[in-house]
Amino acid sequence: MSNLPQKNDIPLPSDALPQGEEFQTLLAARNRVARRWRNLFFIASVIGFVALVLLFTNVINQTFGLVAVEYNVKPETLSSQPLDQLSEDELLTILADKVGRRLRIVFRDAELGRTADIQQTVKVLFGSKPYPPELGDVVYAQLTTQQVSQIMGLLYTKEQLLAIIEKDVLQPRYVESWPLFYSLQNRPAIEAEIAQKQPNATLQWRSWLNATFVGGDLTSDASTTGLRMALTGSLWIIVLTILISLPLGVGAAVYLEEYAPHTPLSNLIETNIRNLAGVPSIIYGMLGLAVFVRALGDTLGLTSGRVFGSTDTSGRSIISASLTMALLILPVVIINAQEAIRAVPSTLREASFGVGATKWQTVWRVVLPSATPGILTGLILSVSRAVGETAPLIVVGGLTFITVYPRNIFDKFTVIPIQVYSWTSEPTAQFKNVAAAAIIVLLVLLVSLNATAIVIRNRFARYLRGN
Repeated sequence: MSNLPQKNDIPLPSDALPQGEEFQTLLAARNRVARRWRNLFFIASVIGFVALVLLFTNVINQTFGLVAVEYNVKPETLSSQPLDQLSEDELLTILADKVGRRLRIVFRDAELGRTADIQQTVKVLFGSKPYPPELGDVVYAQLTTQQVSQIMGLLYTKEQLLAIIEKDVLQPRYVESWPLFYSLQNRPAIEAEIAQKQPNATLQWRSWLNATFVGGDLTSDASTTGLRMALTGSLWIIVLTILISLPLGVGAAVYLEEYAPHTPLSNLIETNIRNLAGVPSIIYGMLGLAVFVRALGDTLGLTSGRVFGSTDTSGRSIISASLTMALLILPVVIINAQEAIRAVPSTLREASFGVGATKWQTVWRVVLPSATPGILTGLILSVSRAVGETAPLIVVGGLTFITVYPRNIFDKFTVIPIQVYSWTSEPTAQFKNVAAAAIIVLLVLLVSLNATAIVIRNRFARYLRGN
């Protein structure tokens, strides 16, 4: 007993700490290090914020500004009054006179798309839209200019008619454009330059982001091109990607966390999943090209729709792109779902088992509802990555120019990032303005999707708290 340390021999915690001046010196040194790291983190945050502001400012600067416009038909030759002051009937009269027989084709492309069968009757083509009943059994190709004008009067607003007149009658050509800030600061100099170099051009303010651009078809002219094809393709692919990746990712996470035994094999699978989250996206594009486009599309005819009666035998379709993007984000979905399931307290599982619930009932009614906010957070991060991806979609067949409106999962496609890439590589300067407008649309789409997921996540969180 004499060899054992006595109570007074054991140093107290206060005895092990520096005292007096030594303690103050050590504390001051630690505070200096803490302040240094805090300032470093603050500077990094400021740099990141400034970079984002500069980037967004540059996009806004390119989206608005002055443009010099030359019209193939000057507006004053159509009417003595400004076109926006004319009535709908007067605008229809101008269309009928200036476009003539071509009005039927113009109307078909604007309303029905270029792939519409003009040998069908008006009743078939416009069954869900207003049209004169007496024209119901008339074949579209046999409509007269006056009859087409009559249908357009029922379908289109004044603003839509003005947009058609500008595109197909006035046929504007933008000879030069200036960014927003330069336009605000140097308008007199710009007016003098235009008067000297382009006396036939008209200087006007232009917002490249407008309803006509968002809902218009893709063309080779910066003044008339639209984003509808790319926007529709992006929505198709995003929705299908979520529908494919979410159940697969959550299912894999549930199995790995709740059912799979902790063996070297399961550990190897989890390690590979985490490694796949860092694989470059172009690799997934090559995988999608080999499996979904060539094997399942060209050979088996599944992703091309050939076995379902589709006339297009190419596997470069919306479903192939969606499957590729689902593979791209699947590791991130699985990892985040695993972390969310792992964060559910074990006491909830034990309480569920205690009242007689089975394993599956516990997973379905207790674990998954509790993990839903975390799962949706992972989905938000994954979809944010998928929305902006370009490389894998180009590899699996994304087009830079498409004139066919996608109507099913087996159609060809383009997406907004591909169009931005295509427009920025065009030699015409005005396509840079169009690309900036498309970037804003892409940002709005991304924020909308994220906001929707956040709202759903917060509702689940409030439900779990009992609010």
